[in-house]
Amino acid sequence: MTEAPEDFQLDLAARSVRPSKPLSALGEAGLGRAARAAKDAFAGGGPVRVDLRGVALDEAAALCVTRAFRRLAPAPGVEFLLDDAARSYRGLLEVGLADAPLHPVVEELPSLPERLVGLAVEFARFAAGVTTTVFPGIVAGRAPRLQSVTEQVYAVGVGGLPLVLPLCLAMGAVIAFLGMLQLRQFGAQVYVADMVAVAIPFEIVPLISGMLLAGRSGAAVASEIGTMVANEEIDAFRSMGFLPEQHVYAPRLFGLLLAGPLLCVLADAAGLVGGMLIGMVSPGISPEHWLARSRSALGPDVFLFGIGKSIVFSFLIGVISCFQGMRAPRSPAGVGQATQTAVVASIALIILTDTLLDLGWSLAHQ
Repeated sequence: MTEAPEDFQLDLAARSVRPSKPLSALGEAGLGRAARAAKDAFAGGGPVRVDLRGVALDEAAALCVTRAFRRLAPAPGVEFLLDDAARSYRGLLEVGLADAPLHPVVEELPSLPERLVGLAVEFARFAAGVTTTVFPGIVAGRAPRLQSVTEQVYAVGVGGLPLVLPLCLAMGAVIAFLGMLQLRQFGAQVYVADMVAVAIPFEIVPLISGMLLAGRSGAAVASEIGTMVANEEIDAFRSMGFLPEQHVYAPRLFGLLLAGPLLCVLADAAGLVGGMLIGMVSPGISPEHWLARSRSALGPDVFLFGIGKSIVFSFLIGVISCFQGMRAPRSPAGVGQATQTAVVASIALIILTDTLLDLGWSLAHQ
């Protein structure tokens, strides 16, 4: 008899698995591990015997057992060994096995937190490795090729202008329009200029431009590196003694770090112009008054904080995209999946980071 880590016991001769703890202590996660171990250990042959003799059962515990071992039905099959005290639950166990098997994604839910923690640790190690290799390398004279960085800056910055500028212009107009509708009720529409001047560079533009960069440039970086992994180009770099961090990751990371803030500055101007256009056509607010209110509200700390956000977001997009591209399975479908994951993870982390930065700003200016 062989023992799995303290949760269950596998008997290879009898093709049986037996919980080593009460079912309430194991939970669905422990039972799921037992089912996966039994499926791997007893591939082929007859049914797997789940030995529940001497194990306290109730309806909830019986349902947990069927949900965990449903993955073994119809093949190789499951047979329950029960004592007299638990025979009344045989019908419930067998009916549960007869239900349609769960989707694989649902089956993996109990182990999802553990996998997320492992992924977070792996990402932190990758980010630390890239950071400690790329930036000290520049100080030591191992900077990435200027042409490669220039190509990335052009692709990210100039290529992103037709997408980012119109959208930020529209967002500025929307913020001004909504503010006008609300503040007009209190006769305070003159303060719409203040609101637009603060909201656009402080929050709206860094967030919108970061999301657009993640969807456009982050996806491109992840797919490029994923394709290089699938074609074994990264392996070729390492076999020739070149570091992928210096020759693959660094140009893309610096392209985002340089182009992101520049794009944010131009998007700030577009958003402020969009808000001013709405203010100019509104009665009671002259263009001169709008500009005066905007200059008084938009301090250098607000503007620089928004630029700092864009730098942080650009770094996150670059590292996440390189990380997901590096982890891409070596297939076209794997590259597509890695690209999708890079975009979703970048946007989620941008929103979370933006919230934390805003909270820090609020606490520092109380």
